[in-house]
Amino acid sequence: MNVTYTTTVASRPPPFPRVYPYREITAHCSAQIENLIADARRNKGLEKRYRMERAYGVYMGWRTLVMEHTDPLLFSEDDKRLEQMISAATDSGAATGK
Repeated sequence: MNVTYTTTVASRPPPFPRVYPYREITAHCSAQIENLIADARRNKGLEKRYRMERAYGVYMGWRTLVMEHTDPLLFSEDDKRLEQMISAATDSGAATGK
């Protein structure tokens, strides 16, 4: 038995995914972290802790995405700023449910 496979060839290759600039990624992640910290402050117990863990996850994802940025000084400044946002919320009791 002969089986014939047919494939369709697109007239043009699929588009490349959009490349997001450093500033856009940083602004988006910063806004997400701020929102999650604000949510954590409005909640109690495990829900509060969950929101803080998500904020930290966004921060780590941001670091992974932009760590190889061509301007290490800019990355360092933004890294310190985002880390301080999370540290301040954690120190104020947002992560511990106090």
